[in-house]
Amino acid sequence: MTAKKEQDPDYWLLFAEAGIPHGIKGAFFLMTSDRRTEAVEYGRVGISLPSGAQPIQGAAEIRPFRVRQSYTSGGRSVIALEGIDTRESAEALLGSNMYIPREDVQLEAGEFLVGDLVGTSAFDEHGTFLGSVIAVHNFGAQVNLEIGSSSSSEEETKNVAVQQASIAIASKTFYFPFLDQFILKHDPVAKVIVLKNSSEFMD
Repeated sequence: MTAKKEQDPDYWLLFAEAGIPHGIKGAFFLMTSDRRTEAVEYGRVGISLPSGAQPIQGAAEIRPFRVRQSYTSGGRSVIALEGIDTRESAEALLGSNMYIPREDVQLEAGEFLVGDLVGTSAFDEHGTFLGSVIAVHNFGAQVNLEIGSSSSSEEETKNVAVQQASIAIASKTFYFPFLDQFILKHDPVAKVIVLKNSSEFMD
């Protein structure tokens, strides 16, 4: 049953990239948007090698691994996987997208996954479509949304396929702070977010 579920792109949640090796036995650092300093507690992860394509293009590109060890070193998270047991094999993973099974993530009422913000449609307080969230970044002080702007018409923005396509062809992006004072509304189910004073961040 698990193998079948792993073929569903929605089964996986992007959470990190594979960093440089740590030691000679296949362990490597994790690069996460939240710069996590705690060890990963999940028993399984999925890995897709960097190819320039979208992170998920079907489960055939995501290979599951069991986590054999996780720990911290120098305030950074390190992970070791079954089957990756040499420094050379860890180096081959550098830059790979890393995923965790969505079912392994336990959320409290009212919580949501930051990674799920990707693909969310952003509007200003007047209802004007600004673009779609194409990435989430943590530069240390706060979480920032990277929004790809679009010139789509209001009618086009109602079409989910057009919104998703705009992510790939966006000619301009801007960063917006993901802070309560700038967020008028966030609906994680409908994947809609309403931003306050967005024009100040678009220049």
